[in-house]
Amino acid sequence: GLSEKLSLVFPVEHCKRPEIITTNIQDSQWVPGFIDGEGSFFVNVFKANDTKTKYRVKLMFRIAQNDRDLNLINLIIKFLDCEAILRKASSGSHLHIVDLNVTKLSEINTKIIPFLLAYNLKSTKSKDFLDFCKVVDIINKSEHLTSEGIIKILEIKNGMNKNRNI
Repeated sequence: GLSEKLSLVFPVEHCKRPEIITTNIQDSQWVPGFIDGEGSFFVNVFKANDTKTKYRVKLMFRIAQNDRDLNLINLIIKFLDCEAILRKASSGSHLHIVDLNVTKLSEINTKIIPFLLAYNLKSTKSKDFLDFCKVVDIINKSEHLTSEGIIKILEIKNGMNKNRNI
């Protein structure tokens, strides 16, 4: 990916990435470590005229990888017993990305949260996970159907991910 001028000054010998063929995930601790590095927790609040509060909340747990790692994503889906996968091209590049997206509240409640509570995340992403859990709890209690609940969710959301004050 270097320009012609840089390639002349800094010659790079390209090597083919070795293909690793794995048929299962052997250590349950590996998955939370991978999620620490590659996973994300999202809370989306958007306008909706068909609700009392005029807002809806959508949750998403996501792991994204280059599509050459489709086998790995499929192994994680199988391991977590989740169904969602989406292929798409990354905006502005030629890389192809494979997303594992879990958006069903029932899967988040019964698979993602219990697993990550049992096998704690170790990075600062654990704070995003705990905030994500707070939002799930608000939704489970149907508080998201009130203006106060939407305000709580927005406050939590606004402190997550890149907005977090470490």
